[in-house]
Amino acid sequence: MPLFIRRLVRATLVLLVLGVIANDAVRTGAAVSRASDAMTAGMSAAQAVAAVTPSDVEAARADAEAAAAEHGATLDSYNQVTLTQGATRVVRISLSTRDRVQGAVVAPAILGLMNGARAAEWYDPEGAPLIVGQTREVEVYGSVSL
Repeated sequence: MPLFIRRLVRATLVLLVLGVIANDAVRTGAAVSRASDAMTAGMSAAQAVAAVTPSDVEAARADAEAAAAEHGATLDSYNQVTLTQGATRVVRISLSTRDRVQGAVVAPAILGLMNGARAAEWYDPEGAPLIVGQTREVEVYGSVSL
């Protein structure tokens, strides 16, 4: 085989691999962005409820779930705990949101390894699960009854 054809085949394969990696990066980046926006909106909604009625966990969870759904992701987990730190009462909210990376080739395997999922679940027809989460605290002073 002539040298020119070998170089052409090699260049084509390199471009194909780079195209697959770029596709995965764009699709994963979009899913991370959606999940992150949903997490931020859900946290803001939950904090707003917790600042007014710290004992109403279900209302805060429902608002967080609705805010996450508005941004195209789902609420994966929600936890709210009320603590006392000196004269200040604190509501600690932890939540995570879930989105799916669809149409990717390499990203599902990486996400599956990071999430500890079984190999059979990596290439689910709905896409590979992507979960982001955070914990924040809301200070509630003594005038609000818990």
